Amino acid sequence: VIFIAFALFFYGHWKESIDRERQLREENLKHKYKSLKAQVNPHFLFNSLNTLSEIVYTDAGKADNYIQKLAGIYRYILDHEETDLISLEEELHFVDRYFELQKERDDSRIRLTIDFPHAGKFRIIPISLQILVENALKHNSASEENPLEISIRDGGDARVVVSNNMQKRSTLSHSLGTGLDNLKERVRLIVGQEMTVKTENNQFIVELPIVKG
Repeated sequence: VIFIAFALFFYGHWKESIDRERQLREENLKHKYKSLKAQVNPHFLFNSLNTLSEIVYTDAGKADNYIQKLAGIYRYILDHEETDLISLEEELHFVDRYFELQKERDDSRIRLTIDFPHAGKFRIIPISLQILVENALKHNSASEENPLEISIRDGGDARVVVSNNMQKRSTLSHSLGTGLDNLKERVRLIVGQEMTVKTENNQFIVELPIVKG
C-alpha cells in the first residue's frame, strides 16, 4: 500500500511537471508566432514606400495610382492580421493585385503566371505568396530584353511552387531581412512542415506547404 501511495504521489508530480512544460512550450510558440507575424506589416510597408519613392518624383499620376492600389492591398493585410490560414484562392487573387501594383513601376519587364486550377480546395498562410513574389522582385534585375518571369503553380502533394528565372542584381536595395526566414518559421509553426528552397537550371524554386480543406 505504501509503495502504491508513493508511486501515485510521484506519478502525480511527474504528470504535473510534464503538463507545465507542455504549456510553457505552447505559450512560447504562440509568442514566437505573434512576433513573426508582427514583422510582416512593417516589412511590406517599408518595401512599398521604397517603391513609391522611386516613382513619386518622375510620374505624379502613376504615384497617385500606386497609392490607391497600395491602400487596398494594405487593407487585405490588416483584415488578415489575426488569421493563421486563409483560402488559397483568396491569396492568389491578392498576390495578383500586388503584382499589378509592382507593374506600375516595372511594366512589361516583369511577368507573373498563375496556374492552380483547384485553389479553392486548399488553405495557406496569409501574405506568404506575396513575400515570395516580393523576394523574387527584390533580388533579380528585369529589363525589356530579359524580363523577370515568376510562376506560381500546383506542385502536387498539397504544395504551391513559386519559381523565377535567376537574374541577380549587382547591388541590392536596403531590406529589413525578414522575408524568407520569417516565412520558414511561420510555415513550421502553423503547418508543421518545412518550406523548401532550391536552385535548379537557373531557376530559384520555393515549395510552400499548404493545407487541404
